[in-house]
Order: sequence, then structure tokens, then C-alpha cells
Amino acid sequence: MKSEDVFRRGFGSQGAEESWTDEERRALSAHIEKGNLQAERGELIDGAQARREIQAMKDDWRLSRR
Repeated sequence: MKSEDVFRRGFGSQGAEESWTDEERRALSAHIEKGNLQAERGELIDGAQARREIQAMKDDWRLSRR
């Protein structure tokens, strides 16, 4: 099963995918493709690093909403 199929199954079970715009679908597909290419090149990061990066993105998002 491709990683995109895993995401689609997870989101589809919540009914979220039905409300996605074409732009959102393209963005998700591009993001997944980028991740697959990074994995093929051996550019993976560990879970702790991923959590730090996600937290930084969340912090930036929160600051931008003030």
C-alpha cells in the first residue's frame, strides 16, 4: 500500500476528503511525493526531530494568528 493510500484511508474514514478542494488534494499529493523522494534519498529524520519541527510550525502558526 502506498503512503498516499494510507492517508486517504485515514482521512476518508472521517469523511474529510470529500470536502477537500482540488488545490488541497494537489498539495497533499505533492507533500507525499516530496516525502517519498526524501526517503528514497535516505533523508529521513527521527521521531524526536519530526516532533520538534512540527512544534516549531505550530508555534509559528500561533504567532501569526495574534
